[in-house]
Amino acid sequence: YPFGVIPRYLLTWITTEVVLTRSRQIELGSSLAAFLRTIGMNTSGASGRRAMDQLQRLAVANLHIEDTRQDTHGQRVRGENFNVASSYDLWFGEQDPQQPALLPSTITLSERFYEETMRAPVKLDPRVLKVLAGSPMRVDMYTWMAFRTRDLRKASVVSWKQLAEQFGAEYKQPRQFKEAFKRNLREVAYFFPLGSFTVLDNGIKLNAKRSSALRSKTEGTQSA
Repeated sequence: YPFGVIPRYLLTWITTEVVLTRSRQIELGSSLAAFLRTIGMNTSGASGRRAMDQLQRLAVANLHIEDTRQDTHGQRVRGENFNVASSYDLWFGEQDPQQPALLPSTITLSERFYEETMRAPVKLDPRVLKVLAGSPMRVDMYTWMAFRTRDLRKASVVSWKQLAEQFGAEYKQPRQFKEAFKRNLREVAYFFPLGSFTVLDNGIKLNAKRSSALRSKTEGTQSA
């Protein structure tokens, strides 16, 4: 299975390439060093090995998306399975970042993944991803917040139980997850307009969008 922040970098890079090229087949480029720089990693041999290992893991991953909703009539559970890639051709070479060791490495995305990417892409700031790189949870929270608050016109409350089901697989106790989420949220909140959310006893309230401005610790403007 893919794990850590590297697959998150890779998914961001893949979806960006899809939107820019409008093609299911993604090329990694002519050199490992250039590819590593593109996804925001240093160009050491160890980084190259980790990136290519995680790229292969991602290429064979199967995603399961489940939606559970409760109403007066009972509970409804809907789900879907799909692969990230339908095929891949990865050249590992000698893993020397100074040599053109990738050759024509490619990943062809599954039709379903491609369609979903093109249907609703979310703009992320690569500089923010780099700042949050020390924590997979913070990267996930930033991505989730960017998606949920992008076109929000009505306040929405997400319960701690719902949040734990999305973010808290490694926590045995709800209290531990809640503390970790609130701690990481303080870091992520810096990159969103004031008033974007409110922490409640029963969860997180996402407030209607007030401003498109992004507060950033980094210089420059937001990039796609």
